[in-house]
Amino acid sequence: SVPLFVSIFIFLLAIPSDLVKDFLIERASKKILQYKKILVIGNIITLFKNYGVVRANQDIEYNAITILDKLTRDVRDADEVILAQSSLGVAQGVVVLNISSSTNDGVNTVIKFYLEDNKLKYMRDGVFLGNLSTSNVKVSNFKIFYINASSTEAIKVELNLEVTPHLYSTSTSKNFYTTILLRE
Repeated sequence: SVPLFVSIFIFLLAIPSDLVKDFLIERASKKILQYKKILVIGNIITLFKNYGVVRANQDIEYNAITILDKLTRDVRDADEVILAQSSLGVAQGVVVLNISSSTNDGVNTVIKFYLEDNKLKYMRDGVFLGNLSTSNVKVSNFKIFYINASSTEAIKVELNLEVTPHLYSTSTSKNFYTTILLRE
């Protein structure tokens, strides 16, 4: 009795070599095509993940510009920071500003910036006007420090914004700092 592997070897020798070559080439081509498909799909997934990170950074930058621009404009217009109604030096900061009327009619405007439910909110004369941060951005820190020098008043702002990019489990976070002088 002939061993099985010898029988298979003899059988393979009997097959025309062109047929074996064609079979091997076709099989190798299919394997190469499968590997190419895997590489392309992997690259597409990586591209989407990278786009998610870029988009998260854009959202953070956009929100920082929006928040700090609005805050800067209102602080520069303000005559005073109402310290009794402000929460200074804490992560859930509140700053209340008093702005004189530009028409000299004696009616002042009270502006309030405050952090609630991880959103920076804006209020004018007791009326809530909306969030300054977008729905996908979490404001985790809004610290306000009051600076009173001999001839100037200012506020220092620490702002931390977070976004969780699509297809990621961890957040992207950035800190922003500014100091704004009140008008004299």
